[in-house]
Amino acid sequence: MSSNNTTTSSTADLRPSANEETERIADASHAIISNALTSPTPESIHDKIPAPISVVISDPSSYASKLASLIDGGIDDLQVIFDFDRTLTAFRTSAGELCASSHQLLETSVHPYNPHFQSEMDVINTHYFALEISGEINEEQRATYMNEWWQKAHELLLKQGIHRSWLRAAVDSLRKAGMLELRKGAHDMLHRLNELNVPCLIFSAGIDEPIRMTLEDEGLLLPNIHLIANEMKFNADGKLIGFSEDTITSSNKNYTHVRNGTGGASFTAQAGKRKNVILLGDNIGDGGMVTGLEHVDTVIRIGYLHDNVEARLEKFKQTFDVLLLNDADLTLLDDIVTKVANQRETANGVSSSGGLNQIQNGMTVTSTSTSISSSVNPSHDPSSSSQQLSS
Repeated sequence: MSSNNTTTSSTADLRPSANEETERIADASHAIISNALTSPTPESIHDKIPAPISVVISDPSSYASKLASLIDGGIDDLQVIFDFDRTLTAFRTSAGELCASSHQLLETSVHPYNPHFQSEMDVINTHYFALEISGEINEEQRATYMNEWWQKAHELLLKQGIHRSWLRAAVDSLRKAGMLELRKGAHDMLHRLNELNVPCLIFSAGIDEPIRMTLEDEGLLLPNIHLIANEMKFNADGKLIGFSEDTITSSNKNYTHVRNGTGGASFTAQAGKRKNVILLGDNIGDGGMVTGLEHVDTVIRIGYLHDNVEARLEKFKQTFDVLLLNDADLTLLDDIVTKVANQRETANGVSSSGGLNQIQNGMTVTSTSTSISSSVNPSHDPSSSSQQLSS
């Protein structure tokens, strides 16, 4: 990481008492983040109307073969890797509002102390978000720009004099306001995987502290759960003084970060030589989370495609084996795990829709893009919802 690891803030230490601080952040952050996350644009107003769950199988034959391989290997050969923001958490809350990301949680903690901060951050986010989704640059250029984005965002955050208690209050506020929700089925799924002794890695380009707080609040810091994300560094007084040097961005998520990260050794030890992986993410870069992982035989990649569907569908199909549209729940993962755990079911005769039979009523299953436009939420400008650091 650049010199921002040792940057200290010139901002005065503005810490009031714990109760005053919590109330102050709750009031201010609720008002600001409510406006930021719930103000609809003309393109996104109709997205609050639930649409039928839709599943796209990129290559039915390949998916059937991979599913058969996972079933044949059994539960003792399985590990699961999750992205966090908009994968383990919902894309939209139960009220239809955009769910806060871990970076937004950190940004929200600053709002009560610096009302001008968000406008500065928005300038950075707007510029680099356009580069993240641009079709005019190659992947090497995009990776360079994404690294610049994360560095500049972290440098600005470091100037704010953030205290750990600010973050705690922001997480509490957004959870209370219903703006931070796990994806439907996530809680039960993680507990079930723990009962089955399946190692799970949560691998995020977001921020570790708010993710860890959220998992702790949900009772999900389980023995099988391991977290890799951008780490915050605090001094003895609880003040943020830097971020981990090994910056994880949306363009460089690969297993190197797991080896270097604080939680990597524990996950690697628990996973051992398990050769089969189920990977879940909502960004093209999430498909690379297993790149560099040794002893891998079979990987089923499940992708959540939330917005700008028609423009991004083909690229997502090139990365993920199965795409879940319209903020689907975790039923597909649960069904696959059930099949893998129940080895009484043979791998013979597994169809391309294997693992999809228990999805919610109203589901559309297709191996092409022809029926997508009629079954998903209306496409809208991704800048209306995603103009922020991806996870």
